[in-house]
Formats: sequence, structure tokens, C-alpha cells
Amino acid sequence: MPKKRPGKYLPHRDRFTEKRYLPYVIAIGQAALAWNALHERLALLFCNVMGGGWVDRPFGVWFSAQYDRPRRAMLRAAVDTTTAKDQHQFPKLLNDVKWILNEADKLEDIRNNVIHAPLFSIRDSVEAKAMNLPLVWADTLFGNPRAKNIEDRVLLLEFRWLRDMALCLRDFTSLVEEAATDPKRPWPGRPSPPIRPQKRTPQTPQHRGLKK
Repeated sequence: MPKKRPGKYLPHRDRFTEKRYLPYVIAIGQAALAWNALHERLALLFCNVMGGGWVDRPFGVWFSAQYDRPRRAMLRAAVDTTTAKDQHQFPKLLNDVKWILNEADKLEDIRNNVIHAPLFSIRDSVEAKAMNLPLVWADTLFGNPRAKNIEDRVLLLEFRWLRDMALCLRDFTSLVEEAATDPKRPWPGRPSPPIRPQKRTPQTPQHRGLKK
């Protein structure tokens, strides 16, 4: 009796190199890079809040933490202990840095959803388009909580909003850091964050983000 080949009767498994995944792969990658860029600017801000100078020491402290959240906690502690002189010279520093950190804390859970949620695709693209369905979905088959958190979102719009929000915080962090190291620079105003797309409804056009 011939042996069954392993996996012969398993359903098709995507390799995520398929063309239908390309917009999603790009959007997830851009979001991840934007998040990383934000934390590099937070590292520089931490260095300067700690007094600047010999940068190896504050950067060594920053990167001693293995995850982003405890790094942000270190920055929060650093600005909480700024001197009265610094607070007089830069009266908006404390509140603006805390605003950045609070927004990053809220964004982190969305970032984790985007990065860690499994995806699956509908292979019959003709039928999917006829039914106004997306080709790629959050895979909630086994109850993955990260996938369930975004199953009611238009995925591409959610991924791109995460990218834009992270870049918004990154850019403002850069301006704050530059102003805090040069008293002659005007203090930047807080940006207006991009508006997060609304949750998906049965009537939502599912492919509207594909060409962006």
C-alpha cells in the first residue's frame, strides 16, 4: 500500500508572496518602519533630556530595555524629574513629551494587532469582487485575539493610518527634541493627528484602499 505524502490532503497554504498580498505587505512594512523610526527619535529625546553630552551612556541605558514600552517609561521618568531651570526655560516640554508618550502607549496595541494578526486570502478573486469582498482578511478561524481586534476594520486603511500616526508622532518628537536643545528655536505646536478610519460595515467598499 503506497504511503501518503505528508501534507497532500492539507488545504492550500499561502506563502504571502502572492500578488493579492502585495498591498498588505507594503502597508504592514511601512507601519512597522514608521513605528521603529518613532522610537529612534524618542531615544534621541531621552538622551537630551538626560543631559546630552556623552551619548553612549544614555543610549546604553535606553537600549538596555528589550521592549519599546519600558523604554518609553524611562523617558517618562526622565521628563518627570527635569529641573526647575529646564521647566522654566522650556515650559511646554513636560506636557508635550507626556502627550507623545500617551499617544504612543495607545498606538502600541493597534501596532501589535497589525504586526501580529494572521491573515488569509480568498483565492477566487472573481467571486470576491462580485460580492464586494476583500481578497485578504484577518484570520479569526482559531480565535486569534489580534485578528479579532481588526476583523471589523478595512485592513489597508487601518495599516496606513497606523503608519501615518506613527510618523506624526515621530515628526513632532523631532521638533520637540530640536527645540529643547536650542532655546532660539520656536517651540512647535502639537500636530493634528490623522483621523482613524471608521469600522467596516457590510456596505463599506472593501477595495477602496488598494490603489493608494
